Amino acid sequence: MSRPFISVWIATLQFLLVASWTLYVLFLPAMLDQVGIERRWLIWILVFDQAVLALSDWASGVWADRATRAMRRIGPWLTGVSLVSAGAMLALPWLAATGHASVFLTGVVVWAAGSSVLRGPVFSLLGRAGGVSTRSGEISLALVGVSLG
Repeated sequence: MSRPFISVWIATLQFLLVASWTLYVLFLPAMLDQVGIERRWLIWILVFDQAVLALSDWASGVWADRATRAMRRIGPWLTGVSLVSAGAMLALPWLAATGHASVFLTGVVVWAAGSSVLRGPVFSLLGRAGGVSTRSGEISLALVGVSLG
């Protein structure tokens, strides 16, 4: 695959990740009502999920940096985690409908931690790819996807 194609793909992926988080934030108040969590906890749940994302981003970045040589072996694992994360995000409305806060919050943690697996390795690998001018172009396109989201 060509570098421009990969860069556009990464930008698109980052856009979709941020767009899904935006939709999550929009629907989170209603889901909190369904599980009996007062809306005053909304901001703290968002801070919590960002903390989970930050820790998971760091851990997956370190892991990806160490596993660069083994990308062919970890590709299926990354795909599996991505699918679990996407499934957890899509399941949040149904988890909220159960009325059990612990079930819903577990879904939030699975989604937040899993989605970071998509970001950490990408930026770790981009940091190692090509020369400085190529690297900055690819990383800037990935960040454009985040910004658009």
